[in-house]
Amino acid sequence: MKEIAELVGVKSDLDKVQVETKGVLDRGTYLIEKLVLQRPDEIPVPALLFVPKKKAEKYAATLYVDGRGKGTDATPGGAIEQLVASGQIVMSIDLRGFGETTDVKQKTSYYTSDFRSGMWSLHIGQTLLGQRVEDTLAALKVLAGHPRVNAKAIDAVGIQRAGPVVLHAASLNPGFAGVTLRDSIRSWVDDVVAGPLQEDVIGYVVPHALKKYDLPDLAERLGEKLTVE
Repeated sequence: MKEIAELVGVKSDLDKVQVETKGVLDRGTYLIEKLVLQRPDEIPVPALLFVPKKKAEKYAATLYVDGRGKGTDATPGGAIEQLVASGQIVMSIDLRGFGETTDVKQKTSYYTSDFRSGMWSLHIGQTLLGQRVEDTLAALKVLAGHPRVNAKAIDAVGIQRAGPVVLHAASLNPGFAGVTLRDSIRSWVDDVVAGPLQEDVIGYVVPHALKKYDLPDLAERLGEKLTVE
């Protein structure tokens, strides 16, 4: 896995993550804390932390990583509220280029929402996927350090474009108890290389990766921890 981490560009030890609270929303049975996660010299990661009001010594938790944006499933009665109702703390985050940090799509036909971010990443010798994996692992670090969270009972959910990010994060870090991928690509070969004219695939690009592995190899590594929907 060290070789994969090097290909993707994920550091073995992330810098300290500062957490800033931007406000709190009361939804009756739970609170939503609006947070910003900040690592030195990195793009801030907006987050929503859903905390049940009912007191418990320690809660299981879910890190919710949605390629459509952190607020998509955060509406009353939505998927996140259902997790909170089941007795979990949930952190939903906007990885760089998702949600609040989405780039403005340009008029030129080949400019998709990820194009400029992906090209900037490659120009500085990094991958957009790897930077998003680090954002995910930084959020895991914050969630595991929450005083009301059982650090050994943290699941991850990756939706659509966030699926490969969460798959890599969980493969590189054993801190997730379970992983669910929803509406995500399953293979670079079958779902990306086979359709090179698709939009928004630059976020999946890892130079030379297919010489070493494809996404099914990571899925196999996770084994029973992984659920694909």
